[in-house]
Amino acid sequence: MKPIASILLILSIAAVPARAEDAADRRPLTAETMWQIKRVGAPAISPDGRWAVVSVTSPDIEQDKMPSDLWLVPTDGSEARILTSHEASDSGPVWSPDGKWIAFESKRGDDENPQIYLISASGGEARRLTNVPTGASVAKWFPGGRRVAFVSRVWTDLETWEEIGKRQRTARTPR
Repeated sequence: MKPIASILLILSIAAVPARAEDAADRRPLTAETMWQIKRVGAPAISPDGRWAVVSVTSPDIEQDKMPSDLWLVPTDGSEARILTSHEASDSGPVWSPDGKWIAFESKRGDDENPQIYLISASGGEARRLTNVPTGASVAKWFPGGRRVAFVSRVWTDLETWEEIGKRQRTARTPR
């Protein structure tokens, strides 16, 4: 079975009751129950196929937040491990072509908008890769692994990030 098929099979089996009695004990799905369920994002498979990185969202009803961390999941079914554990939400992971780095979106520290961060696949502390006033998302590695493309809002009549940042702040200010 291919690695991604194994992950999907594991996720689908987890949703099926283990015994018939479990199905009879089901209660209606309520908003409170939904706040207790962790949500797993789409897996990004490493270039060698040995790992998947997923965003796991752990709802916090008391703080009305939906923080998410990145987890590394071995495709052989062995134990997963947490990769990021910041109070910010981490999402959109993508592997570098050599499998050594993972780029992802997060809004940390003094970031006004989400930025692209980079973390080693072996762990450690993430570092900010972009500092774009309008934010950066949807990271994509170039084939050589030396550059990352991303999506951001721009105004074609402006030439510098400083000008774009000023307009971004003005666009947010209520009139």
